[in-house]
Amino acid sequence: MTTAAASAEPSPGEAQPEKAPLQWRLLAIAIPVMALGFGGAALIGEAKNGLGAALIAMFTVIAAVASPREKLWRGAAIVGASTFAMLLLATATIQTPVLAGLSMFLVAFLGTIIGTAGQALSVAGILVSMAYLIPAATGIARSISVAKAAELGLAGLVAAAIAIGVILAITAIKGEPAGESDGGDAQESQAPAPSVREQVRAAMTFRDSTFRYALRRGIALGIAMGVYAATENHDVFWIMLTIFIVLQPDPASSWHKALSRSAGVMIGAVLVAGLGQFLPAEAVIGLGVLTLCAGLVWMQRSYTVFAAGISFLVVAIFGASQNQFVNWAALRIVDTLIGAAIALLVGYILFPDRWWDGKPEAAVSGPDSPSGS
Repeated sequence: MTTAAASAEPSPGEAQPEKAPLQWRLLAIAIPVMALGFGGAALIGEAKNGLGAALIAMFTVIAAVASPREKLWRGAAIVGASTFAMLLLATATIQTPVLAGLSMFLVAFLGTIIGTAGQALSVAGILVSMAYLIPAATGIARSISVAKAAELGLAGLVAAAIAIGVILAITAIKGEPAGESDGGDAQESQAPAPSVREQVRAAMTFRDSTFRYALRRGIALGIAMGVYAATENHDVFWIMLTIFIVLQPDPASSWHKALSRSAGVMIGAVLVAGLGQFLPAEAVIGLGVLTLCAGLVWMQRSYTVFAAGISFLVVAIFGASQNQFVNWAALRIVDTLIGAAIALLVGYILFPDRWWDGKPEAAVSGPDSPSGS
């Protein structure tokens, strides 16, 4: 996403060395927190649908760790409540394709618009969008009632609260502050930033490029979710996931993401297809876990390596049941190429920025706009 690109260029000084520790903390925290979420789901008799609780727990804790120190609980509460609501919404709408498509449109659109208010809210928008997409598209929402979804959501929130409490206790013992610094005195000398409401309101116009990008993203993902809800075709899920990742605000970024993801998926799929011909399925899955860990470590430096790690593990898991690694590898490659092509096409034909960039400034922003802006 755009936040990843922004974070890849730290400002001089102390900002640069802080990036890696945060990434490593998130990686180290994610696995035990998800395990805690699965454990909470098991306690209420919903172990097979534990991914719903695990995602809420993980997203909430990530929001807490990534939030400024004095807003740690506030960030966790906002993302926790939002992801809880997304699980309920997915459960209530996935059985009706039109409602599922409209819900995905609104979630993707609003998540993108909210991201204009800063990096933290951009991350929150991505997490909330994923909190609707994953339960809706992986079958969790379809297999449970709204009441059960509420129980899973509460289990995830409790797991998140426990995890945050443990993190705070550990950091207090070590004498380290939890959360991220908000810049301290450096911000006092700067002019006050516009409020979240002001930034969101400024983006809510068709003249704004973020608004048009939010429309493109919402329409593409909404249609894909509606088709998936109507057909339950898992190929559509992988196509939709690729659209979610590849579709960026500008064509250049979309092409970069499309090429990186396509190359990574091909590498991972070809590797697992080859290894699956002479290694037992259990060994292939074990290698998949290792490749995913390697991909997570390289996520900021090379999205291709990250995509290869995910692709390897996914094909290993799905192909292991009937030893059909080659078939699953081929399907993932085809789905990824289709999704990337759709994302690129949407970026070029649906409200493209060049239509507005090529117009006279007065026609775009009104007669009062400065001509040189």
